[in-house]
Amino acid sequence: MGPGGVGKTTLVTALARSLRNFDEIRFVDLSVVTDDALVEAAVASSVNSSVRSSDPLRDAVTWLSKRRSLLIVDNCEHVINGVADAVSFVLKHSLSTHVLATSIEALRVTGEAVYLLRPLGTPPHTGRMTANHALAWPSVELFMSRAVDGGHKGALADEEAAIVAAICRRLDGNPLAIELVASRVGMYGLDGVLELLDNQLTLRWRGDRDATPRHQTVQSLLDWSYVLLSKNTQTVLNRLSVFASEFTIDAATDVVAGSGISDADVSMAISELVDKSMVSSGGVDETTGALKLREIVRTYAAFRLTREPGRHETQRRHALLYLRRMRAREGRSGKNTSLHDFDIGNVRTALEWAFSEGGDAEIGVETCCLLLETFQDLMQFDECRRWCQRALEFLPPKHQNTELHLKLLESLTIATLFGHGGDTGVANLFDVGLPLSRRLKNHRIESHLLAGLGMYHLKQGDFRSGLNVAEAYANKVDHHSSSNDNFVAGWMLVNDVPHARRAIGGCGHLRL
Repeated sequence: MGPGGVGKTTLVTALARSLRNFDEIRFVDLSVVTDDALVEAAVASSVNSSVRSSDPLRDAVTWLSKRRSLLIVDNCEHVINGVADAVSFVLKHSLSTHVLATSIEALRVTGEAVYLLRPLGTPPHTGRMTANHALAWPSVELFMSRAVDGGHKGALADEEAAIVAAICRRLDGNPLAIELVASRVGMYGLDGVLELLDNQLTLRWRGDRDATPRHQTVQSLLDWSYVLLSKNTQTVLNRLSVFASEFTIDAATDVVAGSGISDADVSMAISELVDKSMVSSGGVDETTGALKLREIVRTYAAFRLTREPGRHETQRRHALLYLRRMRAREGRSGKNTSLHDFDIGNVRTALEWAFSEGGDAEIGVETCCLLLETFQDLMQFDECRRWCQRALEFLPPKHQNTELHLKLLESLTIATLFGHGGDTGVANLFDVGLPLSRRLKNHRIESHLLAGLGMYHLKQGDFRSGLNVAEAYANKVDHHSSSNDNFVAGWMLVNDVPHARRAIGGCGHLRL
């Protein structure tokens, strides 16, 4: 049992060729059987095609019982009820016959032992990775082999290892998906393929022409599994695609239920999706009961969701769920640094929606403000800068010239000074932020901005202005100080004064 494309048919075919302890091995391919009622005839025909009778399955069992037999039944999922009935009959009436069945879900018959065929192992997202380290993982080895077959030149370089590892993780280690995507590396390059993974085009890339139709593209593979779902489960799957990574049953219910889908429908649908290997259990922390859509399934379902008229309502509920969580953490701890990594991923998705066409800027601005300290604590200044810019761009009129506006300006200034994007535009932030902090009498942020301005002048080599700012900062903290503020004031004066005196010829104190 395992998800589509994981290699079930390939494995049982290789196994059948290697077995020597059976007198007879019969293979039943059900991929072209479209009705449960036709399963018995298909099994009987594969066992003994020359027999014609009114009860072909019983005659087939009689034939199998005369020898030690193995019956391989492949591609069972779309006619699983018919297969379950046929297999139960065979096992009941022939003790010498063993059955090996492949499916995306278990048959659930007496005597069944399930072997879960897992995807290929993928490198973890940790630290620097060399080519040799990456190639020790079977998913990377397969990817590079197929990439070379598709026209990619050269061996995997150390600087490319992290890219290939990321691609394999995004494809969940699924062998068929890896083969189909790797075949395009010669055309798009590794960076191009990684960039295109969220594009529906990736789902339609074709593989071998002689493969079965459902194995020629990732989309065909997923279409095969999707049509087996009930209507409610299809709707739940599409809506679950708004989760960027892990989620719990409770979170799924909060976001997905509504518009014709009940809480019970959500639970039943997730159970079905787990059974059909489209949702995996166990996340970052198994004690949380986290679940996760497989990445290629999520990409597929996300495109399905774009065609649903209620998609923005689902995205709104998702964004509000994580906004409520962040408010609760803010209230408990005073700052929002306790978010798990999977929460941050979902918050990013919520922000993308909030600042997009059809989104809700009000939700986005508050979410951004609650996330600022987390980004700063994690030193993710470039991302902090990006979201501050978006929040200020979409800032509703009622928040103009408020404490919220000032907080965004302060965080954007810090992120610009310490990030990798250069200091472009930071002078204008000081011009706007300092007067606003004085109007609102927010001495803490005014002090922070003065400290940043002093640093900015020092970086620019403008020591005269730097000394002016250092003295203004020292004057400010004399009246509204903390131990940290006094330390910063001392640091600024120690660093700025010697430079400034040399630059301006040793003149006396300067004032703003």
